[in-house]
Amino acid sequence: MAISRPSLASAPAAGPQYIESLDPVTGDVIARYEATPPEGLPAIFEAARTAQKEWAARPIEYRCAMLQRLRDAMFNDREEIADVISRETGKPRVEATLAEVLLALDTADFLAHRAPRWLRPERVPHHNLAMKAKSAWLEYKPHGIVAIISPWNYPFAIPMTEMIAAVVAGNAVVLKPSELTPGTG
Repeated sequence: MAISRPSLASAPAAGPQYIESLDPVTGDVIARYEATPPEGLPAIFEAARTAQKEWAARPIEYRCAMLQRLRDAMFNDREEIADVISRETGKPRVEATLAEVLLALDTADFLAHRAPRWLRPERVPHHNLAMKAKSAWLEYKPHGIVAIISPWNYPFAIPMTEMIAAVVAGNAVVLKPSELTPGTG
């Protein structure tokens, strides 16, 4: 039995691939987004590595100030963000606002105020008498690049709250949005 292989002539033409955002109610195409080809991933991760080193070198107070600017930008664009979430997920607009946008706003504000205390070096006491002359510290160091794969059901709140926590800690983030909600991503 011979195995049939597609010829090069029948292969799809090289060029950008697209992901379509569909209205969950009608199935109509809302928008098309260019997909990142697999061969583009190394460059994305290299850029993230470079950016992360610079970002992690910034003082925590600077990163928290940037988080507050992100919070303000999300607040200013809250209507548009809620519209995209509602259009792609089929959620009522009020749910998109309350369960997604406000959660992300609250997380940014919460961590901007608490991260400096939570991430500062902490002295660790020794309980062993032989070690009393020694000193120890607990220090938080960034991991580097955090990859986040977004779900379709909470396409803004879940990845945004995870990104906020990762970024304030000095990490870079690479996000892979759900193929069902690419516009929200």
